[in-house]
Amino acid sequence: MRPAVKISVAMATFNGAQYLPEQLDSILRQELLPHELVVCDDSSTDETCQIIEHFANQAPFEVRLVRNIRPLQSTANFNQALSLCSGDLVFLSDQDDVWLEQKISTLSSLARSDPTNHVFMNDAEIVTDSLQRTGLTKLGQLHSAGISERKYVMGCTAAIRGAFLKQVLPVPEAYRGHDSWIIQIAEGLGVRRIVRESLQLYRRHGGNVSQFVANQTVRVGRLAYLLNRVSDSFSRDDSVDLAARLAETRAMRQRVLEMSDSGLIREVSSAAGWQVSGIDPDPVAVSVARKRGLDAQLEGIDGTNLASTLPPTAMRDSGALADLGPEKFEVFLERLKALEDAIQSRALCLEKAGVGRLGSVIRLYWQGKYRQFGGLESAFRDLLVK
Repeated sequence: MRPAVKISVAMATFNGAQYLPEQLDSILRQELLPHELVVCDDSSTDETCQIIEHFANQAPFEVRLVRNIRPLQSTANFNQALSLCSGDLVFLSDQDDVWLEQKISTLSSLARSDPTNHVFMNDAEIVTDSLQRTGLTKLGQLHSAGISERKYVMGCTAAIRGAFLKQVLPVPEAYRGHDSWIIQIAEGLGVRRIVRESLQLYRRHGGNVSQFVANQTVRVGRLAYLLNRVSDSFSRDDSVDLAARLAETRAMRQRVLEMSDSGLIREVSSAAGWQVSGIDPDPVAVSVARKRGLDAQLEGIDGTNLASTLPPTAMRDSGALADLGPEKFEVFLERLKALEDAIQSRALCLEKAGVGRLGSVIRLYWQGKYRQFGGLESAFRDLLVK
């Protein structure tokens, strides 16, 4: 059966021949078929493309295959696949899962009945490489480990309104995870809805990109999650991680600002007497200032210029988000600004040594800034690591 609205499925592939046929077959067996399947292959060297071409010959819907001449890697490849979709509702698909027959129909029906949300995510049953059932689901693992559902950014479970997708794309090249970018923006604006019904089999095998602890095929408790966090904290270079996270946070603030009001920076800059040829103020800080009253807030705004390679703001159509209201944007922008401040403060703390670092760690912990990084274990880590 075909849906009333146009439905797209976006898939990114790379050497997926071993498991791809089962996923394609599960799409073909959907109660509600999509209008199109867009596949971007990242220079596979196995039979992936041949499998897709064979599938295209028998599928009752359009199948488009794009072969990358040079590898783009996962985020950029999904970015490309999503940008080529034309559906009113776009489903993200991994190459190695299996969808239950009611997945598209369930999320499509929910999207029709719930106009206030723009991203819909289902639960997924965790299975082995041979599809052996484990009795575990992704949401169940999060709950047993004491992890907030805000960390549920599993892109392969998501269906996204096309209008919202146009707002958030493209995902910045340096951002670590297309799904994290899209879903965090949706969650931050309060337009994500999670369905607690398991609508797909999430296959775990040696080639999975994601190694998040909650993806394991054995139950994860709070202690196991805590030990994993501590181990992960001591095994990475925080100076590099913080620099990347700062760039990502700034990019997201810039994008959310653009979504909020395309003419905001020019209007506020003009009202405050700033020159277009001079150094622009921080656009996010100006946004919040405008919404709270120019006279009270503009004094002291610094001249930070958030570098961005995003398309011009004027190219974005903000009509799709008109129903959100300025309050949701303001709250999310403030959250992102608090995260940015915490990242910068922690980076400065790590540049210090001895008593200087001890004082900084105590101050940051007292200010609550370590909540952005996992809390007490991150503070201890900063005290112990050189």
